[in-house]
Amino acid sequence: MKLITTVVSVAILLSAPVWSHAIEVSIFHVGDSGTVNGAIFTGDEQHVGGTGNFNPFLSLQEFPIERAYNAGNGNLYMDNTRPSWNSQLRVGDLQQVTVGDLDYFLFVLDANEPGNNKSFISIDNIRIYTSSEDTSLTVQGDEGMLDSLGTLRYAMNDPLRDIDGDYIISDWVNLDSRLDDEPAGSGLHDLLVYVPVSNFAGAADTDYLWFYNLNGVHEKADDDLASEAGFEEWRVLMGSTPNHETPDTSATAMLLGIALLGLAGLRRRLAPAA
Repeated sequence: MKLITTVVSVAILLSAPVWSHAIEVSIFHVGDSGTVNGAIFTGDEQHVGGTGNFNPFLSLQEFPIERAYNAGNGNLYMDNTRPSWNSQLRVGDLQQVTVGDLDYFLFVLDANEPGNNKSFISIDNIRIYTSSEDTSLTVQGDEGMLDSLGTLRYAMNDPLRDIDGDYIISDWVNLDSRLDDEPAGSGLHDLLVYVPVSNFAGAADTDYLWFYNLNGVHEKADDDLASEAGFEEWRVLMGSTPNHETPDTSATAMLLGIALLGLAGLRRRLAPAA
């Protein structure tokens, strides 16, 4: 695996000026973590995934670059796959967790990549929008209209593309889906993403939440970072809302346990030295 060890090496390989202030977060081991634009990315501390137990709201698959958002309603736009695991969300569906003095929403990735030196994948953008109406009906699969989904609440990189139409991928996550030599592939949680709740100030519980994900663009610098093998799938820590009377499920309780484990590790790493 030709690991990209410095931002400078990536900048030389891609010859793109947007890399001059890039942030690379390397998640190679359980508990590795870093921050991109206020969101915390960390390697999962417990592996209890698997479609059916994982219950994703977004599944996407394409080689070498994949991108999609959770349009739901059976619509497979962009690189969506499996309509049964492509669901719309409402802001009020999400449960909050606390890190230090801040509240976050928790999103979880199960990356389905090959083993050995092909277990790496670049997470190149996450963009989260909210809207009072179902704007996916207007945007559909037109990535050029992505910002029409609604109010942008979080972005790893913004805007999505530069004036030449190339993806802007200054800030990214270099993820080894094996994590401490665990088997790669589907069925294991790999990445926890904590997005500040404060980013959603002014959003109503009933507002739609659209989660866009872009992976594999760094294969231009290193082909081992491409999106390969099977689908990637995302899950979110769910809570209750006045508009949803369904009681908490065992799957949600399981994910909350994972969140608490991840938080315990984060608190240990963030605690000041004695």
